[in-house]
Amino acid sequence: MLSRKFICAAAAFLLISPLFADNKGNAEPAQSPAIRAEEASASYSLRCSLIPEIALAFPVTLETRKGGRVWKTTRGAIGAQLCGEPRNDFLAGWANAFLLELYRDKAFYGIFTGWSCFIDHGGGILVSVLLNEPSAFAGIQIAGIGNSIGQHGAGLQIAPLRNAAAGYQGMQIALWNSICDTSSPSGVMQIGVVNTAKSARSASFQIGLFNTSDGGVLQIGLLNHAENAWIPWIPFLNFSSVPDRKSVIAPARTPSESGAAAEKTSSATATTP
Repeated sequence: MLSRKFICAAAAFLLISPLFADNKGNAEPAQSPAIRAEEASASYSLRCSLIPEIALAFPVTLETRKGGRVWKTTRGAIGAQLCGEPRNDFLAGWANAFLLELYRDKAFYGIFTGWSCFIDHGGGILVSVLLNEPSAFAGIQIAGIGNSIGQHGAGLQIAPLRNAAAGYQGMQIALWNSICDTSSPSGVMQIGVVNTAKSARSASFQIGLFNTSDGGVLQIGLLNHAENAWIPWIPFLNFSSVPDRKSVIAPARTPSESGAAAEKTSSATATTP
């Protein structure tokens, strides 16, 4: 009787032992490379980005030719981008920044909406809850906090706090409006509490409590500062004309600078064989 129980237990152990075998053992047959490749591709296809890309756009390719040869190829799209970052160099149509999609190296033309707008350059209408920060833009910018243009812009900027641009042609409406580039030509109308135009080549019309300009300007405010006016600081109303362009680009040298330049020229001439 004991021998029969022992034989049955040994047979049962031999039957179920492969279930507990390690993967390195011979219990599990080796998978073929094809099966492993299918599993890898399946797991890769299930991955998704943090911001899904939802768009309905048609691809467009633009070629720039020089001397009969293709000098530059730009790939873009025309259509609508509901969310996600575009894969092309530019997008024309409608784009929506569902979260904080970055278009830093992209160009955009059309209507842009969303939380914030960060594009390289473009034109159209930018409407953001927080910030609009293109590098260069022509059109209308409306933001819940402020608008900023890294290079030159044109059109209309509206924000409750601040509008800033290196150079600008158009109108700025905010608590603080500013033009920062000292050498960029600008023609702007600024309406706010504080208005500044640092460019000596600017022609501006400023309405605010405090206005300051280094170029030509007509100022209406509580305190006005016009660098080139007959009286630089004056309340209520001030005016100055745009300075001569030659004096802005190449200012006159002082006598000491002229003498030093002459000495360098004479020494260089003397040492030349």
